[in-house]
Amino acid sequence: MGEKIKSPFTLENMEKALLSLRHANPDLHSARDYKITTTHRNIKINPQSEKHLDILSQDKDLILYTYPMDREIVEGGDFYIDPDAPSDKPLPLYTTIEVDHELPEGIPYEILYNLHNPQADEDYEILQSNNRRDVSFIDLLVNESWRIIGEGKQSTTRGASSAKYYPSGLIRTYDSSKGNYVGIYGLKIRYRRGLFPKYAFTNRYGTFRVNKSYSRSISYDFNFERYDFKITTPGRSHPVGVTTAHTRSSLRLNFSRSDIRSYYATIFRAAHHYYHEYIKSLSRPPQNSLLGRQLKIEAFKGTDPEGSLATHKAVNTTFSRTSLLKIYDSSRETKITYGAVIHELAHAAHWRLGKKDDFRYASSKVQESWATGVEWSLTSTIYSDYQSNNFKPLYTGVVQDMIDSDTKFSIDSTDDDTKNELKDRREYVVGYTISQIEAALKGKRTWTSWRDNIKAKYNNATEHHLDPLFQLWN
Repeated sequence: MGEKIKSPFTLENMEKALLSLRHANPDLHSARDYKITTTHRNIKINPQSEKHLDILSQDKDLILYTYPMDREIVEGGDFYIDPDAPSDKPLPLYTTIEVDHELPEGIPYEILYNLHNPQADEDYEILQSNNRRDVSFIDLLVNESWRIIGEGKQSTTRGASSAKYYPSGLIRTYDSSKGNYVGIYGLKIRYRRGLFPKYAFTNRYGTFRVNKSYSRSISYDFNFERYDFKITTPGRSHPVGVTTAHTRSSLRLNFSRSDIRSYYATIFRAAHHYYHEYIKSLSRPPQNSLLGRQLKIEAFKGTDPEGSLATHKAVNTTFSRTSLLKIYDSSRETKITYGAVIHELAHAAHWRLGKKDDFRYASSKVQESWATGVEWSLTSTIYSDYQSNNFKPLYTGVVQDMIDSDTKFSIDSTDDDTKNELKDRREYVVGYTISQIEAALKGKRTWTSWRDNIKAKYNNATEHHLDPLFQLWN
């Protein structure tokens, strides 16, 4: 983190720039009539608890930083820890808000800078599209303010210009299952020069391009986070992410297999898939809302002492509901981590699906068999050879069997006769969809009630084989 940098948009600097324009252009009516008022405020938020972070996450207009926005970024990194921040509370957060934007009551904050930015006003966008002459004055005002703080050349006369560029980039991660780099879809890329951030999203190839041009260097950064979920590390409240040094170049990042950010990227890819991409008409996991909270996914580098790939915990409070996921072992093959995330999100979606206690009191075999089926169904759309092929007593393949009779799998059993019978019998049931099976799961807590509801809700030529199929997996 570098030294403090001056902002051209403080009220003091904008007033100086306006006076300079009036002096250099006495016939410019726009300069004579223009008034400098506070349009934005740069603030430091001091959350006192995880609850405060949850409340802040529900404000879609906030673009939050964990480091002061008035610092020059001289070297990129994963995150910044304020040395003066209290160890028993979340890190301070920084953002710029419009002057009439009200923060949630009870969350302390302090105003760092009162700002005036005419280019952030909707009228400026309208002026640009209409090619109005006043745009020239606004650009002159901003450029002169930059000059006053020591950046840029004299620009008090009309016609001054500088070379511009369009921010863009490509962010990819190594996929050990595919053996190459893949784009990270859905990252919210923030870019800024000074105290006014903007953002763009990566497409499915991991690329983004901004339509607004810039003449000065900017910094890029992003978190492995979206409105409904965030990826953190153990003991840390804020999402993991990436910050880059100020530059005029495009952002180009390739996370190698040995880079821990590749692990975070895989978790993000799977979570983004379940929340924002095609999931065969399944229900989404818990949403961030007034009655819910942002889902938290903790990424552990090491293995779980109990041997789990991942775990899911439902969280009920007086006023909200959410889920906590824990994902383990950054050394695993990419598709194994991807499938583990899908599996745990399937639990979270199941918990959200029905009444409050349907998931809680459902049998473990119902819970795990359903999640195993979703894991296979969604992960195989990304990795065509993916199979949940180490079935155990609770993690059955009953969902796969109802959908696709060609699924290959193995069964943890020493009974060869049972294996052969199941391989034969499973081919008798086919043609159900994953969304039908989920709909029949709603409100059902036992193995047999789930089966009976499938038969009751749908006409399927092979449904008379459901009883022996469920019995064989029981």
